[in-house]
Amino acid sequence: MAATRGLAYFPAMATAADTDVSQLRFEAALQRLEEIVRALKLADVKSKLANVGADAVGTTPAELEKFVRAESSKFAQLIKLSGAKATD
Repeated sequence: MAATRGLAYFPAMATAADTDVSQLRFEAALQRLEEIVRALKLADVKSKLANVGADAVGTTPAELEKFVRAESSKFAQLIKLSGAKATD
């Protein structure tokens, strides 16, 4: 049986024009995200995730944008090749 690989990513994003988010709330959210990135780099966290086949990556906004664009392009091509159509 061929090995399969699944991919899931859970980015945290907000637009620069998001006027519903106050500066204080944004800074608090950014601090929590920085804590998550630090936690993902801890050896015991990496080990536990590896034990279930997961690889956590904390990146910069620019790296996330590059990744999301590449994944979107790749999956758009696969969907087009498959002939899949959206349904209601």
